[in-house]
Amino acid sequence: APSSIRHCYNLGAIASATRAAVTEEFSRMVVTSAIAIAAAVVAPFGGTPNPTFRANTYQLTVSTRTTTVRHLFAGPERFSSIAKDPKVVDMAARDGVLFFGATPTSKGRRIDNRYQAAPDGVNGPSDFGLELAQFAVAEARAGHLQLTAERLAGRNVLRAEIDLAANSCQKLPEGTATIWLTKTTLLPKRLEVERDGVTTTFRYTFSRFNQRLFLSRLGLPKLGPRAVRINNGFKRRTPAVARGPLAFTPRLPTKLPSGFTLVASGWAPLGARTGIQDVNKRNPSLFSAVYMKGWERIEVTERLVGNAKFGRDPFSELCLSMRNGTTLVGNRGARYGIGTEIPSHLWWRDGPIYLTVSGPYPKQDLKSIAESLQKIT
Repeated sequence: APSSIRHCYNLGAIASATRAAVTEEFSRMVVTSAIAIAAAVVAPFGGTPNPTFRANTYQLTVSTRTTTVRHLFAGPERFSSIAKDPKVVDMAARDGVLFFGATPTSKGRRIDNRYQAAPDGVNGPSDFGLELAQFAVAEARAGHLQLTAERLAGRNVLRAEIDLAANSCQKLPEGTATIWLTKTTLLPKRLEVERDGVTTTFRYTFSRFNQRLFLSRLGLPKLGPRAVRINNGFKRRTPAVARGPLAFTPRLPTKLPSGFTLVASGWAPLGARTGIQDVNKRNPSLFSAVYMKGWERIEVTERLVGNAKFGRDPFSELCLSMRNGTTLVGNRGARYGIGTEIPSHLWWRDGPIYLTVSGPYPKQDLKSIAESLQKIT
């Protein structure tokens, strides 16, 4: 979906998603594609912190003084996020279908055959605490952020202090976020956001880790009588199958941090408009692959652009700040970006193809993943 669709609901919505287990189909595909995922265990990813417990599924309640949001997290494309608060947009995903609930100013939205990876699509409900947790982990692994070990509510946690820039677009002054991450999972336990002398506290209560969850308990968001309905045309297929209709041969990484497994992939005849104000036009032929370890995601996208050029970072969003950098992927120039609400990512061009790699890892680790990409056979 274009960025106006992907992010128009991300203020105030709170949630995330992951996969319970790798399907048998993708397990077979990894072998037949001749890409040895086992090589990931020897890849040089030494940054800390790292989780000691994998949270594949869970129930989550996020509460503030005025609002409570309930989430069920049953897989990378199966979740529900329900608040029953007009200021918070309810969300739900059922495999390839994504729902945004109606609000007093919107009739809601249904997206069929949705894109499964950023920067084209939504990879989970938007929650500032979960996004900030990914930012803190990536920055700590890069050595740019100090995490302090503490005890909070009887749990071992890691505390981080993060400066928040002023945001004139959202009419927010500069501030500070203090986030406590549970040491075993690196998921947030508590978040305090202070701006202009006012502190808002978010409390994260997780339960039912790695249990079978029934999404029917929360149901689907309510849509209005004339809700918007669109179709991204994305087809969930193994890389070997996706290769057939694509105009190029997809590439998969041969190096990943230990424990990551391919959980989803596919292709679309057209990619999304990306970048601030959708400046990057839609491209013919898009491929994406998603790898997960617990709640952490590493995503790869590849798109055919011919002679066209990206005018902006495809992950850039209106009203969201981002720190930029440069590096090389092999002998190709690449750009790096990260923000408190934008995942750590690389993007670069190789001939007529633009590629992206994103995940909660620093620039050097994403570079190692990017340089390991090989065409499937």
